[in-house]
Amino acid sequence: MNRFAAVCCLALIPSGAWSQTVSDAALAECQADGKAFTSVKECLPETELALQMLTAVASPELYGDAGAAIVSACAEVNEMSPQRWACVRNAISDAVELLEMVGSADKIADARFKGVSDPAILEKLKVKEDAVQATFGDHMWGGTMFYKLK
Repeated sequence: MNRFAAVCCLALIPSGAWSQTVSDAALAECQADGKAFTSVKECLPETELALQMLTAVASPELYGDAGAAIVSACAEVNEMSPQRWACVRNAISDAVELLEMVGSADKIADARFKGVSDPAILEKLKVKEDAVQATFGDHMWGGTMFYKLK
C-alpha cells in the first residue's frame, strides 16, 4: 500500500470522541429547529450530556423523586435540554450551599431544595458529569462551554 493510501485509511478511523453514539433524543432535539448540519454537530455533545445528566439526577442512585421535582421545575422554564441541565445544576449547587449556611436540612423549607442538598450526592453527580463529558473529549469545549459543577 502506498503512503498516500495508508494516510487516507488512517484518516477514516474515527477518534474515540467521534465514535461516541448519541441518543435519538439528542439528535432529534438538535435537529428540531432546522439547524444547519454544522450546528447540529456542535449541539449534540452538550445535548447528550444534558439528557444523560437529567436522567441521572432523577435516578434512585442520586436524588430520585427530589431530583425529578427539580428537573420538572426547570423544564417548565427551559425548553432545551442543555438549559434545563444548567438550571438543575445551579439549583443543586445552591441547595448544597444553602445547607452549608443553615447547618441542617430540617431548616430548609422548600422540599425541592431540601431533597437535593446532600453534598455527598453532589460529589457523585460531579463524577458522573465528568465521566459523560470525557466520552466526548475535546468536543465538549466548543462554542457552548459547559462549566463543571462547583
